[in-house]
Amino acid sequence: MALNLYENGTIALLASEDVEARRYSEVIIGLLEGLLSKNDLGPNDIDAIAVGIGPGSFTGLRVGVSTARTLAQVLDVPLAGVPSVEALLATAQEQQIRGTIIPALDAHRGQVYACPPMTEGVSSLAPELMDIPAFFDLVRTTSENEKQVTVVGTGCELLHRSDDTKLAAHCTDREILRRPAATHIAACAADVLSHLDNRSLFKVEPLYWRPADALTLKERQERRKLSQKEGANQ
Repeated sequence: MALNLYENGTIALLASEDVEARRYSEVIIGLLEGLLSKNDLGPNDIDAIAVGIGPGSFTGLRVGVSTARTLAQVLDVPLAGVPSVEALLATAQEQQIRGTIIPALDAHRGQVYACPPMTEGVSSLAPELMDIPAFFDLVRTTSENEKQVTVVGTGCELLHRSDDTKLAAHCTDREILRRPAATHIAACAADVLSHLDNRSLFKVEPLYWRPADALTLKERQERRKLSQKEGANQ
């Protein structure tokens, strides 16, 4: 988990802590207070808030987005949500990665959340959830048509674990390009925050790997019972 202050195009200060997703709610407010205090700032100095909206697992996203919403509402400031793939693309461009960039995130359960090929300078993203073989085919097909192809995000780890060395060659070795950075989430949001008002917080929703990830325990139990009932009637 990471937080940063972004002022006039510059990262003022960064704070991070390794913590399990289920403990986010215990840690995030204390981390924010410490970040502001070290920079001689208070809550009222915050002009806007940006939050990464995933995709990802239920617990971490739920806590992160709900905390950002609450802060934006209490402080009466705009809130912007930034998808992970946009932050990854921004990082890649800042790192001067040339050619075609494919942001890809390991969605687990044999699936990948990946984007169609992105040519240099293009910022419009349309990510898709696909099986690992389809992801491999996407990289192969793109590399056949483009001179330079780079995969960024945790999807790189899947390519490294494959038996195809040509696929692995499209991965970057830079750790900064493996996971979305808080610094680039802030930078992406800076472009849109000036056009938002304090009502924007109601439009920010987390992106989960799969729709079922957003279900509550009660909803999952009801869906399971319905499935079992339909199976018994067949």
